[in-house]
Amino acid sequence: MIHHELLLAVLWQNFTVSEMETIRRLIEDNPQAHRACLSRMVCKEFGWVRPDGRLKDMSCRVAMIRMDNDGLIRLPPPLTKNGNGKRYQRRTAQGEPELFPIVAPAGKLTDIHLKLVAGHKESYLWNEYIDRYHYLGYTPLPGAQLRYFAKTEERVLALFGFGAAAWKTAPRDLFIGWNVRQRERNLHLVVNNARFLILPWVRSRHLASCLLGMASRQIADDWHKRYGYRPALLETFVETPRFKGTSYKAANWIHVGKTKGRGKLDRYNRAQLPQKRHLALSPEQILSPYSLLLKIALFGFRGNIYSSFLLRKQVIGSFDMLLNCVTIWSNFFGTRFFSHIRCSFNK
Repeated sequence: MIHHELLLAVLWQNFTVSEMETIRRLIEDNPQAHRACLSRMVCKEFGWVRPDGRLKDMSCRVAMIRMDNDGLIRLPPPLTKNGNGKRYQRRTAQGEPELFPIVAPAGKLTDIHLKLVAGHKESYLWNEYIDRYHYLGYTPLPGAQLRYFAKTEERVLALFGFGAAAWKTAPRDLFIGWNVRQRERNLHLVVNNARFLILPWVRSRHLASCLLGMASRQIADDWHKRYGYRPALLETFVETPRFKGTSYKAANWIHVGKTKGRGKLDRYNRAQLPQKRHLALSPEQILSPYSLLLKIALFGFRGNIYSSFLLRKQVIGSFDMLLNCVTIWSNFFGTRFFSHIRCSFNK
C-alpha cells in the first residue's frame, strides 16, 4: 500500500481518507474539466492558498499527477504534450559554448548583477543551459520558485534556481529544533537553492562565493515581490565527494550535517542515492532589524565572530527589538531558538 505522505511533499498537507474521496468525487462530477481546472477546484474545496492569497494550484496539480501515476485517482489526459517525465531536448545556437571564454577574477569583472528569468525566451535558455552543463540536468523546480541569470554586463556567467524546500531532512530539522507542526506551518519560509551553475567557459576566482552572497541578499526582496512574503532561510544540498562546498562556506553558509542518501520521496529506506549530501543553511537574506539578532541567536555559540563586545552592546541597547525578534523567531525555530540566545549571551 502506498503511503499518502509520499505525495504531499509539495503541498505540505496531510490527506485524509475523506479528502481523497472528495478529490475523486470532484473528478467524477466534472468529467469535462481538464487537469488545471480540477486542481483549482481541489484548492478551493480545501482552502489551499499561498501566503499571498493565490491558490496552490500548481503544487496541487503535481500532487494529483503523482496520485494518478500511483493509481489512487484517475485524471483526464493532458490537453497538450508537455514533456513531463522526458529528457529535456531543446537545443539552440544560443546555448552553444561561447568562443571567447571569460577569464578574470571576480573583482575584475564589471557590472556583475542578477537578473530574474522573465518570459518564454529566457526561460527556454535557462532550461537549456542547465540541461546541457549542470551534472543533474534540467527538471522543473517544485512549488514557488525564482530563477536567475548572473551576468557581467550582458554576458551570462552563471545560473541560479530556487524552489520549495525539502519536506523533511534530519540535519536541518534538528538544527532548527522545530516540531512537526511548526515545520508544516513555516516550511514555506525555507527556500532551496536547487541549482547553481557557473558556465564551463567562465573561469573566475572567487566568483562562486561572490554570486552566492549576492543571491542570498537579493532573493528576499524578489520573493516578496512575487509571492507576498519573505523567506527566512536558504538551504542547499552539496553532493559529496563530487563537491566540497567550499564556495558556500566562503559565502558564510553553515554546514549542519549529512543526509542519508535516500532522496526526498523515500520513506522506507529503499532508495540508495550514489552519494550522501551535506546540508547548508544561510541566514543572509533575513533583513534588518532582525538579521543581527538572529545571527547572534543562531550562530553566536559557534565562533568568536558574533561574540564581540560591539555586537553584544548593540543587542543589549535594543531590548525592545530583541523581544520582538524572540517572539517572531521562536514561532519559526521553536524552543531551540532560546537555547541559542542563552549560549550567545553566556559566552
